[in-house]
Amino acid sequence: NLVLPGDTIMTTGFDGVFPADIPVGVVEDVIGNEADEFQTVIVLLGANYPSFRHVVWLQHQRNSRIDSLSYAITNSP
Repeated sequence: NLVLPGDTIMTTGFDGVFPADIPVGVVEDVIGNEADEFQTVIVLLGANYPSFRHVVWLQHQRNSRIDSLSYAITNSP
């Protein structure tokens, strides 16, 4: 898929940690072209993280099904 400056970057939910469709930032620049196997994407984050003074740490209760699938993938021959 073609990535262009101005595109919004969203979470996918694939990792099972973050839900889908949370805005992360906006594409500022793309290095490489669509013929390249990989591209480098420069993203302007949606939050100014260095300015945060307080954060709340939420512990995610991992899904045992996701853990077992991850374990099976990383330990397969």
